[in-house]
Amino acid sequence: MRDGAAPSRRVPLALDRAVAAERRAVSRRATAVVGRLVADLTQLTAAARAALPAGEAAPVGRRMVEVVGAAGDELRGLLHTLHAPHPPHPPHPPHPPHPPKPAAGRVPDALSAERAAGDACRGARVRAALAGERRAIARELHDVVGHALTLIAVQSGVVSVLAGHDAVRAAHALDAIEQATGAVAAELDGLTRALADPCLEQVVAAARAAGQRVRIDGAELLPAASRAVAARIVREALTNARKHAAGAPVRVQVRVVARAAGEAAAAARACGGVELTIANPAGARLAQAPRGAGLGLRGMRERAAALGGTLDAGPGDDGGWSVRAWLPLSAA
Repeated sequence: MRDGAAPSRRVPLALDRAVAAERRAVSRRATAVVGRLVADLTQLTAAARAALPAGEAAPVGRRMVEVVGAAGDELRGLLHTLHAPHPPHPPHPPHPPHPPKPAAGRVPDALSAERAAGDACRGARVRAALAGERRAIARELHDVVGHALTLIAVQSGVVSVLAGHDAVRAAHALDAIEQATGAVAAELDGLTRALADPCLEQVVAAARAAGQRVRIDGAELLPAASRAVAARIVREALTNARKHAAGAPVRVQVRVVARAAGEAAAAARACGGVELTIANPAGARLAQAPRGAGLGLRGMRERAAALGGTLDAGPGDDGGWSVRAWLPLSAA
């Protein structure tokens, strides 16, 4: 029995060590990318402010766009690396039926085969856990850095276009860049330490500070266990609206949904869920918005599914776009 018990104790230890090493490696790469971005943007923002009174900040704005584009390319490369399929491994060996007791001279060979099969199973479990961890980290990086890159790229484009003839709007764009730069640095610091969850109020406030018109109703109805996931879904949806429907207002609505029509609110809270809707009418796509990595919508669906919920997205009757998630009130 002792030989059979030891592997099960070693698996969690191997998983913990492998996952910790994966997080450290990804954190180092992400911190390097974002660290360079923050340093460059801090310097360029100061230069743009100094050049703004003379109407000479446009070239600095164009340089900002280039810096953000380069950082976006590095980030997409890291995300694709995390999502890349790894070399296939043989399937888990099935647990064989108990064989007849081997002859005395064959006992060492039987034990060696059993240990080899156990090692293969443990290795497969570690690889599966690491693949899941890579996907989770990729979603976190996309949420923490991806939306900020979009916002900064858009505002940098505003500076490059308006600096020569609308210093007030260009200055407001620089304010938004400074705020977003500070926010992404703070969030990445939290990610490297604890993969910190965002706050819905902060997500909406940051979007409004960048000039996006956002109305939110019913946020207080979100259950505590769903708030972090809801905040990430809203942030991704707002980012997509900035990219594909510039200037369009966005409405975020949360409402309790019962399982049956006419059900009382108390019963709805016991067995129903909350419906989170983010919708916007049609708008213009921003040419300077960075090219996406194709992970946002998939990440939103995975986050909802992790709570036992669902998420759908698609065009509306008015030519706009809507994201609708259902999250259980009893999510743990």
